Amino acid sequence: MFFVVKIRRSFVVPPKELHESLDQFIEEKLRSEVEGTCSARYGYILAMVEFEKNGPGKYQQGTGNIEYSITYEALVFRPFKGEVVDCVVENVTPMGFHGSVGPLRLFVNMEAADFDFNPTLKTYSSIDGVEIKKGSEVRVRLFGLNFSKDGYSAVASMTDDFLGVMTSG
Repeated sequence: MFFVVKIRRSFVVPPKELHESLDQFIEEKLRSEVEGTCSARYGYILAMVEFEKNGPGKYQQGTGNIEYSITYEALVFRPFKGEVVDCVVENVTPMGFHGSVGPLRLFVNMEAADFDFNPTLKTYSSIDGVEIKKGSEVRVRLFGLNFSKDGYSAVASMTDDFLGVMTSG
């Protein structure tokens, strides 16, 4: 699910960066630090929308640094258990397939599905002629989520109503 969230944090500016374009420096540095990161609380921070300094900075004794309280809005992608998402198949194996939804990586176990695996073509085929192969778009439901330092990973299923192959790649 995509959200716009407000995030508050402190931001330290070294003395050499205290000049007329301070706000531009803070925005560029903050953008480079937060965009593309992932946290358990907010999910994937895709883009910083806007930021503002909350009052004047505070001088850090002995370093010359100035610490600012910053609030910024960010567009985030946070997956939830039970959420239905459309993924792109990246790799097909005898056990199932790996797919992605933007930065989220997921695995779908195909043992319970009515598809047959073809090891030479690396595809799953149904009796109706529907194929799952690399590049296919599949609608799945997330039922297991794991967060690590690299981001989220998920286990998903396509066996519920209204789930399954959308395009065969």
